[in-house]
Amino acid sequence: MDDPQTIYRAIEDVMRDLAPPDARVMVCEGKDYPDFASARIHWLDREGNCGRPFDSCHVSKPILQIGDLVRRLRAIEPFASQRPFTHYRIRSSAEMPLSVEFADIPPEQTWARVYMRAVGALSESEAAAMMVPREQWLLRKQLHDRAITLTEFDAALARLEAGSGMRRVGHGDRLT
Repeated sequence: MDDPQTIYRAIEDVMRDLAPPDARVMVCEGKDYPDFASARIHWLDREGNCGRPFDSCHVSKPILQIGDLVRRLRAIEPFASQRPFTHYRIRSSAEMPLSVEFADIPPEQTWARVYMRAVGALSESEAAAMMVPREQWLLRKQLHDRAITLTEFDAALARLEAGSGMRRVGHGDRLT
């Protein structure tokens, strides 16, 4: 039987295997929904420069391992009896203990580059920096502020996508 500390150590090991030896802080951010999951790993080196793995083939297996470990974590107590989290941020450093954060972000409030925050909770400049189209951000902001219902959101999103020639491929990801 798994316990949270064992899973945290396994996640930390996977992150350490990806980062270079001079990495001072490693961060893994991810999201996991029943029909969509993604994650990214980055680190800060001793000089404070941010780095990311470059070889996507090298990264995909560890990202999948971390996703599997997060799902195992969600299946055990104390997480199993709580509302399931959908986003996570894991920080690891030799100088400090492992830090783990969780958030429950509804699928309609997620976007490809946004982790740990609802798109509707972003400021307009934050949304622009995350490459969320203004119309998409405004719609999600209205939903977040409870100015519209989920049904109204779905109808407006369908109209927006029909007018733009874009189609939905996964929570927040768009293709033309």
